[in-house]
Formats: sequence, structure tokens, C-alpha cells
Amino acid sequence: MKVYLDDDADGNLLILALTSAGFQVLSPRALNMRHKDDLAHLERAVKERAAILTYNCNDFKALHSDWQTAKKAHSGIFIVYKYNNPKKDMTPAHIAKAIANVLHQGIPIENQLHALNDYKY
Repeated sequence: MKVYLDDDADGNLLILALTSAGFQVLSPRALNMRHKDDLAHLERAVKERAAILTYNCNDFKALHSDWQTAKKAHSGIFIVYKYNNPKKDMTPAHIAKAIANVLHQGIPIENQLHALNDYKY
């Protein structure tokens, strides 16, 4: 599965965790997409046929809603809530495992938005 990282999720430790878990990771740095707006990132993820991963939860919830209303397709949106609490925040390994949990359960990803915090187990 391809995972496109939004700017705020584009970190080396997350890339390492995801690639180690067998995911193909697309980084804004590698695609010359740094500092683009959220819509541009979602459109690029669609072009790449990749689910997008972001910590920018509210903006991507709104984008998902807009796309649903417009009947536009995307490859999935994974959001991760940050609590600024090391005991509650997801590590890169937790995030990779949560995506694997979603896939293992056969939960639809395309055109869906999933809060990965719900799959941290």
C-alpha cells in the first residue's frame, strides 16, 4: 500500500517505521511538494493512488466532507490526533501498526477517513 505523508507528518522516523512495515511511502520532500496547501497534498495523493496520512485532523476532516459532497474519489485519509502527552500520543511504530490493523481487518480505506488512534492496539 502507498502512503503519502502530509507536510506535518513528513518525518524520517515515521518514514522508517512505515517502510519497515512494508508500506511504500511518498514524502512531500521527495516530490517537491513541501509547504503546499492541504488540497494540493490530497490531490497529489490521489494522483499517486496513495492514502494520505496527516496530523492536521480538522482540515482533512473538512476536505473529506467536501470531497464526499462533490462525489470526488480519494484513496483514503488517515488522521492522527496529537495530545502532547507522550503516554497518549502515537509513536511512528504505533502509526505503522495501526495502518496494518486497518488493513488486516479488511476495513475499506478508499474514500474513507480513519482516525488511526482508534486502531492503536
